[in-house]
Amino acid sequence: MSSDIPALRGSQLYRLLLTDGWEPIRHANHGIFMTKRFGNIRRTTIVKNTRAIIPSGTLGAILGPRQTGLGRAGLRRLISQHGIRYREIVRFWELLSRDLSTNEMSLHTTRFLTRPRRS
Repeated sequence: MSSDIPALRGSQLYRLLLTDGWEPIRHANHGIFMTKRFGNIRRTTIVKNTRAIIPSGTLGAILGPRQTGLGRAGLRRLISQHGIRYREIVRFWELLSRDLSTNEMSLHTTRFLTRPRRS
């Protein structure tokens, strides 16, 4: 996916699809099965409910015509209507766009992506 689509976490995509009318039908170890009816057609997709960023290829497959059929425009519409936590996304892309050495990049990215441990 290109840079016009932000990197999303599995939990963010799950919430966006819920607001769009998708219904969770089953939870499994590898993700949540979601379905939505479009007239006589019933579409099904699986979204991993995780805090990890969804790889661009996986996100493209979920948005593609065989699963949700939303495409890039549909995802942008959902984000503009319902919103997501942009602070996280903007911060992530700022870190990736900086011209940092690999050590600094991995340190910043790891600090951003990992959740602090609770005592």
